[in-house]
Amino acid sequence: MPYVIAALLCLALPKRPQRFVWWAIALLLVVLGISRLSNLEQVVTDAGRQAAMQHGWYNIRRPIQAIGIFGIVLGGGFAATCFVALVRRLRAPEVVGVVVTCCLLALIGVRLISLHAVDAILGRHLFGLFQLQLGWLLEMLLLICIVGTALWSALRSRAASRSRSPA
Repeated sequence: MPYVIAALLCLALPKRPQRFVWWAIALLLVVLGISRLSNLEQVVTDAGRQAAMQHGWYNIRRPIQAIGIFGIVLGGGFAATCFVALVRRLRAPEVVGVVVTCCLLALIGVRLISLHAVDAILGRHLFGLFQLQLGWLLEMLLLICIVGTALWSALRSRAASRSRSPA
């Protein structure tokens, strides 16, 4: 549900010329929300585990998982950098939105790999009474950042249109 709300806000708020960035982010959020509702992450993790068992490398999976996590984090940073470099006319809110979206994708990718040490950190419960998991909290904070940057973009667009219109 949080993904759908964030996607709708990304679609509704920003105006031209950066609208395509927010539409792309919204589409990605809808796909991630559907995968979250359908528990696709667990299905992919289980399929990877089964493949590792079938091909005989399950017992040596830890170094492979660590390399995969490093690759995801490095690849996410590289993808965000390339996107920002290719689309040079992005304003600050869109750059932040792209970077935060890449961080969200990296978090989900790291969870998919399911390295026990990382799962222990992301599964750690915080704040005793509320039993919030660190991974869930990070995911929600990243979604809030995406919504915040969409709001920032909308406010910036409105301020720019007001300054251009005659008084």
